[in-house]
Amino acid sequence: MEKKATIPKIWLCFFPILVLILSAQPSQKEDFDLPSLYSEAKFPLIAEYLNNKDYETLTHSEKLLLVECMARTAQGDEAEEKLNKILADYPPSSETFFTAGIVYFSKGRLHEASKYLDEALRLDPDCHKASLAKVMLHLYFQQYSEAQAMYEELARKYPEFAKSYLFHLVGIEVYNASRNPMKISELHQKKADEYEEKDKKLGENYQKTARLFRKASRAQTYQLKTQRSMVAMPFAESLDQTPYVTVLLRIKDKNFKIILDTGNSAGWMVHSRELNKLLHSKGGGRLMAQIGTQAGLLYGHYIYCDQVDFGAVKIDHLVGGYVPKPNATFHDATLNPVFLRNRVMTLDFIEEKLIIRTKERFNKDLNSAAFDQSEHFTELPWYGYEHVFIPVSAEGEKPVIAMIETGAEDIALRLNFARKHRLPLEPKLKYLGTGEIVHYFKTPVKISAGDFHFNRNAADVWPLDRFYDRITGFAPDVIIGPSALKERFSLSFNPFEKKIVLADISY
Repeated sequence: MEKKATIPKIWLCFFPILVLILSAQPSQKEDFDLPSLYSEAKFPLIAEYLNNKDYETLTHSEKLLLVECMARTAQGDEAEEKLNKILADYPPSSETFFTAGIVYFSKGRLHEASKYLDEALRLDPDCHKASLAKVMLHLYFQQYSEAQAMYEELARKYPEFAKSYLFHLVGIEVYNASRNPMKISELHQKKADEYEEKDKKLGENYQKTARLFRKASRAQTYQLKTQRSMVAMPFAESLDQTPYVTVLLRIKDKNFKIILDTGNSAGWMVHSRELNKLLHSKGGGRLMAQIGTQAGLLYGHYIYCDQVDFGAVKIDHLVGGYVPKPNATFHDATLNPVFLRNRVMTLDFIEEKLIIRTKERFNKDLNSAAFDQSEHFTELPWYGYEHVFIPVSAEGEKPVIAMIETGAEDIALRLNFARKHRLPLEPKLKYLGTGEIVHYFKTPVKISAGDFHFNRNAADVWPLDRFYDRITGFAPDVIIGPSALKERFSLSFNPFEKKIVLADISY
């Protein structure tokens, strides 16, 4: 039995995927009107309902719906098994190819997903569900203008479909990614109007959020400003003391610790009441946040602040959330550095500092003598619009998608992935400060990212199936945290080239 730990680190690693900013959603239906449940994006309910039926008695359409909803709830491997049989037993159709696109999307096989969705649209140009899935694919490929244009064309072409809650959720993602707070305001205003009569409290909540985003629409959000071509900021704490990357924000002689967390879906999340007050954050409607270190949902509200001033650099127009600290030792705020797209952000894990550079300065440094040997750095394609997903090789298998999670600790695996590859699993226990027992596993694993290798004799393995994209069902199989990079690498997020640069600077 292991020693007590305050929290299992992998849960902190998933603070990002877990910070799911949600508006209050429509209440669940007690009956099973499948089209209505689908419209409301109730994929778990649909999957559960159809799974409780005899699969062989399902119609072809019901089988496809089951496969789709399984994929959208992070059951991609099981969905793929059923899909393969359908592909073998039934003639090609737009619905089948659309379902295949969703399945491969959920498994992180984005290029295969794109091909199937294109084929679905070739067979039926009016397959609007395939078009909506393509919108999400554009976001994962960081094609923001294409995603917005396609989304708005769908809204014009299919007005009834555009009224669905699923369409609303995708719209929030599109306009968050394309930095268009006015459009987000319009989406919330539509919901406010919709619920004005049937649910006054919910309508008022949407109205507050709509007003907040209108305030934020005065300028481009998440703009990093500095007069220098390069700025270096030391980490607030050594990675030997804490596995998380932190920087200090000083306001009125008071220091606040900000975690740089590439998993934070909100972009900017404040937990210190004092910090939120000092920043003069404006409040919006209520939100719920799911955080990896805590059980259940935490409540807060949307916020917008004009500027966060770090001294050498300033960040203007941040939209995010405020959720009060669940305990006294909780950090003050979390900032996702990949939301700052007008600079290259580098985490130097040897010198332990954050380096912020212009595109020109970064390219100059990359081509300098420090990187004159190709084996010292590797460039990887960067997928994802809120997070950092890269292709890696695990156990010699073909590439899978890994998440670089600076809110995590070390190398970790998803339990489904470990079981699929028959990795030896050694059961382990950890004890939370609340006395709750958490079950997980350890396993040896070999991971390769470009030219670099990460070998672990005992990587953590967690049942992470509740941490996934609620629209696409995508969940990474591998997590790479700061402890895997410290004392050896620098990690650069290059939004201009849509690449991640991993450099070995330990030589």
